[in-house]
Amino acid sequence: MALTRMNASTTAEITKGVKEYLDREQRTETFRKFFRKDFVYAFFDGMLRTQRPETLDRFVQYHSEEHILHLFGEIFPPPGLYEMWNAWDRKGRP
Repeated sequence: MALTRMNASTTAEITKGVKEYLDREQRTETFRKFFRKDFVYAFFDGMLRTQRPETLDRFVQYHSEEHILHLFGEIFPPPGLYEMWNAWDRKGRP
């Protein structure tokens, strides 16, 4: 009986995994400056179950670092990620 490697990956699978990792890091970069890293990852992973990646990318583009600082200065207590999502959604996802 010949030995076979059961967990072998193709180049396409590796490339896809690297792209997904880089997309995740880029998408969460700004929010990780203001919230715990594990919470940010959980938020975006959970949202990807019901939202398209393009929608999340628009959410990230709308919430720049300056915009988040503005929100933290204007609203007390500072909004959480879910509150920011809901406010963005109520505005029509600009």
